[in-house]
Amino acid sequence: MTESDVLILYAQTSFERVDKFISSNVDDITRSYVKKLIKAGNVKIDGTIASPSSSVTLGQSIEIIIDDDEIGDIEPEEISIDVVYEDDDIIIVNKPAGLIVHPGAGHKSGTLVNALLARYPEIIDVGPGFRPGIIHRLDKDTSGLLVVAKNIKAHANISQQIADRSVTKIYTTLVRGHMASSEVLIEAPIARDPQNRKKMAVVEKGKYALTGVKVIDHFKEFDLLEIKLFTGRTHQIRVHLESVGLPIVGDASYGIQHTAIDRQFLHSCYLGFNHPSFDTPIEFNSDLPYDLQTFLDSIRER
Repeated sequence: MTESDVLILYAQTSFERVDKFISSNVDDITRSYVKKLIKAGNVKIDGTIASPSSSVTLGQSIEIIIDDDEIGDIEPEEISIDVVYEDDDIIIVNKPAGLIVHPGAGHKSGTLVNALLARYPEIIDVGPGFRPGIIHRLDKDTSGLLVVAKNIKAHANISQQIADRSVTKIYTTLVRGHMASSEVLIEAPIARDPQNRKKMAVVEKGKYALTGVKVIDHFKEFDLLEIKLFTGRTHQIRVHLESVGLPIVGDASYGIQHTAIDRQFLHSCYLGFNHPSFDTPIEFNSDLPYDLQTFLDSIRER
């Protein structure tokens, strides 16, 4: 049996072909891949299986089912990764920016999972089919620490810690603008942006989300912030900061682009949780990578 990802979109326009609509509104999915899903009967419009020539009308629901089988077998790949700690239960990886965590529609190779399987083939059956070992994610252009499980027991244990909000995840980010106070909590629900299905947004009926924000340093145009996640919604930090008028520098989707940096200034710098076998606290730290530190030094010198 395979696991499926089910996406529900709502048409914002009329008379647009369904394959074009889906590829335009879902990250990392190509129009040719959408056509394969349609031919497999995995796309429905208002509950009716779509055909390759189907068009959508304003307000219609479009359901897309992506199975593990559609993604296919995951091939191990010799990709260099920075493992900062490992034992019989866990692997702590310092992920570079630009590396996607796991395969999905449109990217079956070149991911962290492909690299992990080359180095740790024993994790192939740990967790969902195309996310072996993966307990939590970082966005492609977010760097820093994440934990990978080596066995089913560790996967279940740390997943429960995350559900119980007992895992501490802290990030460093740079935003344009200045905080009104040195420390604040942002509590705002998050869901798919009804105006742009590729993005998330603060939405009244979204999922509960809570982010702690603390000022580390001030610059002329920017604030360097420490972010503590109390929940783990998709794009939570980026959405919450944008919603309070503090866009992340270099973030093309939610923040502001800058000529001196080619990705979002967001780094997972601290990870703390209880070891799944010994139930003792363990913690890991990661310094800012070279690109972010260099940019920070450049604005500090102005």
